[in-house]
Amino acid sequence: MQHVFRSAATFLAIGVAFLSVSCNKKAEVQKLAGDAAANYWPDQRYCNIDSIKITNENRWYKFSYNSFGNPVSIITNNTSTGNPNWFFYYDANRRMNKYIRMYDNQGDYFETFKKFVYGPGNRVTYDSSWVFGIVVNGEPTNYVASQVTTYYYDSLGRISRTWTAFIEFPGEGFEKTYNYDANGNLIKPGITYDNRNNIHNTNNWWRLIDKDYSKNNPYRASSYIGYLLPRDFFSDLNTNYRYFLDIDMPHATFTYQCGN
Repeated sequence: MQHVFRSAATFLAIGVAFLSVSCNKKAEVQKLAGDAAANYWPDQRYCNIDSIKITNENRWYKFSYNSFGNPVSIITNNTSTGNPNWFFYYDANRRMNKYIRMYDNQGDYFETFKKFVYGPGNRVTYDSSWVFGIVVNGEPTNYVASQVTTYYYDSLGRISRTWTAFIEFPGEGFEKTYNYDANGNLIKPGITYDNRNNIHNTNNWWRLIDKDYSKNNPYRASSYIGYLLPRDFFSDLNTNYRYFLDIDMPHATFTYQCGN
């Protein structure tokens, strides 16, 4: 991934947090919006993340889903800056149209509030996001900063480029590009992938949120479950410990619920 910054303006954007997943039968799971053609592990999408336990500290994330297999929340036992709870919302077509990352016991204060806007082909054309504010009548207010990100796709339906504009600084913004190697993995400096199923592939919404459609995981887990998914994961602070939904997890154990 290359980062081309066109301004010195600073925008704080805290990435994504924790996961939890349940599994539905194949007949019950719809084709999700923006479904990329690069679906390397078609059967594994029905094996959802149930929880993530951070094994080097007392912290966990529990995932919940609706009857269509779409995530509705990720709840942690220990919220903090960079590690809030997640809440997901959908339109009448079952497309995720926003998510809000909030803290416990702080009323309607949020860390991140993001809305997705869809265009032709059921793909997100752009999103609007706000950081550190208050939710009033379902809308972000009193926030610190906001931005709009436009999406571009490759021939396989993967997000290949984004342009982010800062609302508070008209004309200022930055571009990100997402390039994949011959194995179908996002190119990242110094990263070596395993040959197992990337956990983003358990649910298309994780792929959209993280803009990562990689076939494999950017690390070698110490153990895997029978569905080729990682179970126990160890990393260092300089590589991939926040590669999934920006969850702080240098040492983690994943549990899953797998359907038929």
